[in-house]
Amino acid sequence: MSIQIHGGDIYAFDRPILDFSASIDPLGAPESVIAAARDSLENLDRYPDDKCRALTLALAQKEGGKPENILCGNGAEELIYATMQALRPRRVLIVSPTFSEYERAALSVGAQIIKYTLDEKNGFCIEEDILNYTKQADITFICDPNNPTGRLTDAGLIKKIAENADFTVIDRSFEDFANCEKINFSKNMLLIKSFTKIYAIPALRLGYAVGSGEIINRINNAKPRWSVSIPAQAAGLAALSETDFIEKSLKYINAEKEFIYKRLDELKIKYFKSDANFILFKCDIPLYDILLEKGILIRDCASFGLNGFYRTAVKRHNENEILIKALEACI
Repeated sequence: MSIQIHGGDIYAFDRPILDFSASIDPLGAPESVIAAARDSLENLDRYPDDKCRALTLALAQKEGGKPENILCGNGAEELIYATMQALRPRRVLIVSPTFSEYERAALSVGAQIIKYTLDEKNGFCIEEDILNYTKQADITFICDPNNPTGRLTDAGLIKKIAENADFTVIDRSFEDFANCEKINFSKNMLLIKSFTKIYAIPALRLGYAVGSGEIINRINNAKPRWSVSIPAQAAGLAALSETDFIEKSLKYINAEKEFIYKRLDELKIKYFKSDANFILFKCDIPLYDILLEKGILIRDCASFGLNGFYRTAVKRHNENEILIKALEACI
């Protein structure tokens, strides 16, 4: 497997870029989160708390578990790789298309990849036939909502997958954007979540895992000790106090999604309604290069194995209008 391209690589260009390739809350980080990270810089002469005690306790209260059920990490990605290193699976079931780091992490420990391929005809939804594959693998990975399709998996089906599989990892990095049911971890299920998307702090790198004490301890032993910085821990604590922020963001994003859907309908561009803060759409025109010439960066989903598909983030209204006008000029 070749190294996959990810969104947000604005550093590759020597000119200003309007970035629709990274799916981050368009309202930006709450002021309290920015202030907490800034104030924590007074402690640059200290090592971070390697156990993230304050943040872990707050997350345990949020998730309805105990501190031993929580493990903070340097973004969801670190926790994905640490899970592979800790559990050393022989065979890993991965949905296709999905976030490429599941496969890369599995290959890094020599695992065989088993793929469950999603179908455009049913809107790229996971269906019950995935249960025919789960027993073939030591670990099943589910991204929920899925990236790049934006689709949630039925909560009842996830429960069946977890009951049928040896071990299931549910990546819920985008769950705050979706109207999804709460999933409770079990001894054979790990949940991975992220502060990056909804709180708009990708630069700080902060995610966490929720699982049984035994699994959390094994994963913790497989990750670097001081991987979560003091500013990241401070920002995470502040973010958890922002009870109204998510509701405000969802209201804004859902309104903007409807705006984009309407305009894509007018342009006769096929799209797939999303439960996340990004939209997958299909177009025969090589939009990536054309839009890049206009200073607009979208995600070419060929790197997901979806040729002719593109993913755009939902951004602020004036920015979404710029994207739509650029698409109008292309069609």
